[in-house]
Amino acid sequence: MTMRPSTTPYTMADYVAAYESEDYPNAIAIWDALAEANAQYLIRESGGSYDATLPPIFASFMPKSGGTFLYNRMIQQVGYVDYPWVVTRWQSHTEAYPTPLSLAAYRRGGFFGHTHAVPSPYFRMVFGEHDAEPVWVHLRNPAEACLAGYFHYLGEGQGEGKARDARLAGIEAEKVILRERHGFTIGSWPAFFRRWLGFYAGWVSAWLSYREEYPGNPPHG
Repeated sequence: MTMRPSTTPYTMADYVAAYESEDYPNAIAIWDALAEANAQYLIRESGGSYDATLPPIFASFMPKSGGTFLYNRMIQQVGYVDYPWVVTRWQSHTEAYPTPLSLAAYRRGGFFGHTHAVPSPYFRMVFGEHDAEPVWVHLRNPAEACLAGYFHYLGEGQGEGKARDARLAGIEAEKVILRERHGFTIGSWPAFFRRWLGFYAGWVSAWLSYREEYPGNPPHG
């Protein structure tokens, strides 16, 4: 019999320390251990607005597909409470790692999360072992998403004031990571399109592959 302790010795400070040092195996394990405590904290902080009758929807939004707008509607209009059921790699949000206890808390309903997850081997293993619900996959024409990505990395359409400044700082940090890991450059639009369209098309292809592999638990686009 597998036994889990009723309380966890870890804190959010432990998670942040592991995450910021890019110690992802331990960050994922600590996030899992904190899953129930995090869920209860978010319920308390919702001020009574948490509604467990809202069905659980596991979602993945294609990058630059308008997913942030839809996510905000789910939170602000429908009434879901934000709950991160995945750990993502710093500035590489398609690398998303669900955890068993986070899935269990999320599956009770009332929570919603914004992810760009692709069905990596880890993702498929955890979803397969824990019978997660079908995934809502939000798609956009890859060429259109690529164009939106081009203007995103140019810093356009980021609003005004302090929010804009914070977003631009985040974009610059992301560009540094992408340049170090993938040789990322912006350049002209034709060059950007030729170099990076494959990323957006590959994102769609990964989910189509998942659908073929798990026909009984398909993503809903």
